Amino acid sequence: MLHLRDGFIQPLDELLIHLSGPLFNIFTAFMLYGIYLNYYYPWLESVILANVILALFNLMPFYPLDGGKITDLYLAMFLGYGRSQKISRLFSLVFSVFLFLLGLYLIQYSLMNVFLCALAVNLYIARKQDNSFIFYKITRNIEEEKDGSPQIMVCKEDTKVIKVIERYKPMQNRMFTIVSDKGKYRGQLTENELLEGIYHCGIHASFKKILYYKKNKKREMEHYL
Repeated sequence: MLHLRDGFIQPLDELLIHLSGPLFNIFTAFMLYGIYLNYYYPWLESVILANVILALFNLMPFYPLDGGKITDLYLAMFLGYGRSQKISRLFSLVFSVFLFLLGLYLIQYSLMNVFLCALAVNLYIARKQDNSFIFYKITRNIEEEKDGSPQIMVCKEDTKVIKVIERYKPMQNRMFTIVSDKGKYRGQLTENELLEGIYHCGIHASFKKILYYKKNKKREMEHYL
């Protein structure tokens, strides 16, 4: 998922950004093909083919290729950030392993195929590095101002925040009602209160701990006043 420090990027804008690279390659290929039909330049064949291959490769649904990011975004709309990332990264891992083994097999025909192995390793590393950004993606989504009433979500106080956070979907707005195992009301958290609690207590903290942090902070503020 694309993220900038200046703010959250709308899903449609993100889709257009990821499509811009492959579409540029396709547009370039068509333009060069038009020139090739009117003016015969043999070297244009290689350039046209390279642009087509690059566009098709980038549109493959494997992260961190553009196609993988588009797939990730699409899945997030239905499954949430966490589950979509797990699914897309699993497919990307399978693809990286396949590409690496294919490169090893093709080396017997040409040493140049070692670059397939290098590409597979690069895709694997990029896939692992971006896993650490999931929390940042979600927090940027929470910090974005949204219209409409928040969706009330009831959570048990012993539930880890990470389990709920991973189910977040783009542009979703929630209010958290915290209850005990027996259903007794414990308190309520807005998205911003939850986010502040995560910053201080950690993403693996329980709702009980974050609610306790909120109440402590409120008491401290009342004491100073």
